[in-house]
Amino acid sequence: MKRFIMLVFMLLVSPPLMASQLWEKNNTVYIASSVGGTNDLVTRIVLGKVAKNTNSTIVFVNNNQASGIAVSRFIANAAPDRIWLSNFSQYTTIVSYFPEKIEYEKLTGVAVFSTTPLVLATNKQFSSLEDLKRSDRKLFKGCVGTGSPGCVYNDILSRKLALQTQNVSHANTGFMATELARGSLDFYFNPLNNVKSFALSKDINLIAVTGSESRFGLPTLKDLGYPDLQMSYWTGILTNKETNPEHIIEMERQIKIALQDDEVKQAISKIDIEVLFIGREKFNQIIAKELEEYRNIGD
Repeated sequence: MKRFIMLVFMLLVSPPLMASQLWEKNNTVYIASSVGGTNDLVTRIVLGKVAKNTNSTIVFVNNNQASGIAVSRFIANAAPDRIWLSNFSQYTTIVSYFPEKIEYEKLTGVAVFSTTPLVLATNKQFSSLEDLKRSDRKLFKGCVGTGSPGCVYNDILSRKLALQTQNVSHANTGFMATELARGSLDFYFNPLNNVKSFALSKDINLIAVTGSESRFGLPTLKDLGYPDLQMSYWTGILTNKETNPEHIIEMERQIKIALQDDEVKQAISKIDIEVLFIGREKFNQIIAKELEEYRNIGD
């Protein structure tokens, strides 16, 4: 009887065995963007706090090859042992845009930890959507890679406004902002933190934001008559569907704990994005919805 009581007591006070085992070895987070971008920074802030809280080591690896498709496919087909994918909206859900599909059926969402709108920025020649529409020349739109959220929004807006445009692909958002300020690019969509310094120095114009709410004193594109450009823009962690379910639950739990930390919240706010926790169940529902939306756009 005493042995039985002791066993019950141990089960009640001890953490789940598999959850604790998750942190006994190094975890690796593959970030599907370049170093210094919004996705990279927020991932390192949140998962860095997770590593500190669990007294463990998390290794970060950046790989934005083929707009995140390559690393997404790697995670989908690799041995499911402590490997995670930090990705953001459209890099994962834009599968219908490409011949080379992300094998999403092999991935599952773990948790969302932030959200941010994209800002439509133009060079100094333009100050409104009407200015873009009145242009009688081909416009150059900046794009990171071939399938980033900005690229998709560029294409949708170009079609809606009947613009003559040409994509100009860049390896990183910092260089693209410089080209916009110089006038070599005409417009693009990007997170605010990537263009903020140029906007403050009045080298570029900010026209509107994506999303359903006005931010930074700017109207939404829905307010301006373009409701197709209000989809969510999340950053979160995914993994192989064959990953131990207890590991997934533990990672989700630790991300939620990390997001409650005041220092984490403050660090995230400094890069002009918002803390947003969404658990794995709702996260996967959002992804399924976006998959359908983008298939419709692709068609």
